[in-house]
Amino acid sequence: MTDLRKILLVDDDPDIRELLSAILERFDFPYIMAASPEEAREAVQNAGDEITDILIDYTLPGATNGIQLADEIKETLPEAEITITSGYSQSMTEPGISEKGYNFLSKPFSPQEFLQILETSDCSTR
Repeated sequence: MTDLRKILLVDDDPDIRELLSAILERFDFPYIMAASPEEAREAVQNAGDEITDILIDYTLPGATNGIQLADEIKETLPEAEITITSGYSQSMTEPGISEKGYNFLSKPFSPQEFLQILETSDCSTR
């Protein structure tokens, strides 16, 4: 199951990246880590449709927020399942996250909540 998917994690917080990578490694999920929108764009360019699931922090360094990056990536990878994470409530980040078809995961989240997002992803059956 996990060999059919690859997860792109985009978060500028090294502690979050370390935690999520440990969870993914424990459950044998292949993944790509990005600390910025630029690194995420490069990963999408290099890995293309190998990426099935994307987890993006809402607050990113630079001018691009997580929703803007998700919209940009969705143009290239329309089948990818996207989850936005934030320490803010969904209503405080940007209206329309659900309407765009993105999942929302509020920080802090448990490893179980993170895995549940992956398990319920449309890509989990690929």
